[in-house]
Amino acid sequence: MRPSVLLAALALGACADVGVNPLPPVETDTARYASPPIPAVLPVPTPQQLAYQRMETNAFVHFGPNTFTGVEWGDGRTPPAAFDPSSLDASQWMAVLREAGFAGVVLVAKHHDGFLLWQSAHSDYSVAASPWRGGRGDLVREAAEAARAAGLEVGVYLSPWDRNHAAYGTPAYNDYFAATLEELVARTGPPFEVWLDGAYGPEVTRAQLDAYDWPRWLGQIRRLAPDAVIALDQDVFWPGNEDGSAPRDNWSVRPDFSRWAPYECDTTIRTRTHWFWHPDDEPRSLDELVDVYFTSVGRACTLLLNVPPDRRGLVADDDASRLAEWRAALDAIFADDLARRTTTSASSVRPGSDGWGPGAAVDGDPDSFWSTDEPTGWLEVDLGEPRTVNVVELAEPVRYGQRTASFRVEAWTHTGWRIVTRGTTVNYRRLLRVEPTTAQRWRVVIESGRGPAALSTVGLYAALDWADAWDDRLD
Repeated sequence: MRPSVLLAALALGACADVGVNPLPPVETDTARYASPPIPAVLPVPTPQQLAYQRMETNAFVHFGPNTFTGVEWGDGRTPPAAFDPSSLDASQWMAVLREAGFAGVVLVAKHHDGFLLWQSAHSDYSVAASPWRGGRGDLVREAAEAARAAGLEVGVYLSPWDRNHAAYGTPAYNDYFAATLEELVARTGPPFEVWLDGAYGPEVTRAQLDAYDWPRWLGQIRRLAPDAVIALDQDVFWPGNEDGSAPRDNWSVRPDFSRWAPYECDTTIRTRTHWFWHPDDEPRSLDELVDVYFTSVGRACTLLLNVPPDRRGLVADDDASRLAEWRAALDAIFADDLARRTTTSASSVRPGSDGWGPGAAVDGDPDSFWSTDEPTGWLEVDLGEPRTVNVVELAEPVRYGQRTASFRVEAWTHTGWRIVTRGTTVNYRRLLRVEPTTAQRWRVVIESGRGPAALSTVGLYAALDWADAWDDRLD
């Protein structure tokens, strides 16, 4: 699952230097965005990247011969007969994932062992040679159809590293890989994401890696699925870990601010080292999974949570139960935004932005926002009565670029304004767990940034049942 050394270096570089010098000269583009009148600070996301970020949570599905052999990286020599789930039901997977609130699912169609989970005209090492469905099954097609029937977007994972194909690392393999890409898209329909893992083992040579025809493959994906994002390190980037955690100070840009570069936080519902189902594993605790949500989605990183089916071909009962608990916990935490449609005020409002005053940050519409004419300013929310809050939600309109470089959140007490928490970036979405604080008036102060300050969301929540669990995880 790990990207190659080169890809990992690129991914880590996406934020490694930004925190040191986060405010380069600002480039703006007003002409592209006539309404509302706010300069876009470059770079800005592509429509595909913005749509992807708005998905927020997607599921990863690892299933194949490794599920039955108990290994993570198959050697490509496992007989196809090993793949024989007794009760496979892709509709059950998708029902579980839909109820858990996922927006999409990324299917691992070929892992590093080279085994294809569809009927391919280009390889004998596939489900066609297995006893499952009498050799006539096509798991990719089944899963894609079940996902769309459940209202989930479909993505695909295809490993460039192939431990089975005899021509791996040669031009002939490039042809094979391109042909399998064509087959995959034909079976799934245009995917929302194409995952090209950069992992490889110690037996792979530099020459074999250099033989990958990336320009051809990437161009092919752009042609076959123009609305898809490509992972890793093309449209979607790796944060340097598999813990489901983004940097606390997350700039969704390249280090030189040359292009938009959102992170995808991948991790698994079970152990951090197992992507395929293992009988001796257990799902992670509810507390840990809620924490993953705050350190991924809560730091403007799309969460890709792996949910591996078991040897029956079903999402395991304990995993399904934990996902249901996770969804219920998140629904409870964010059930009541105390700031929604409250009385608001601001240090100033950008001239000409009628209808886009501070109230736009509490109207529940992610496309409306408050903006000033300066890179600093404040927005105040009056709840009408003292309320206890321990989760603060902030967001900025990133379709016009990322701008906040430092901020603080304050509450009005009998001694005046008291700082509850402070941070650097806001980005697409920022969730801050804070000490339970009771106040009627709350204020977000933008201390510095790139271009005019803007906030599309200010949310306040009373998730007090979680206060003790979060004692050591406050922002």
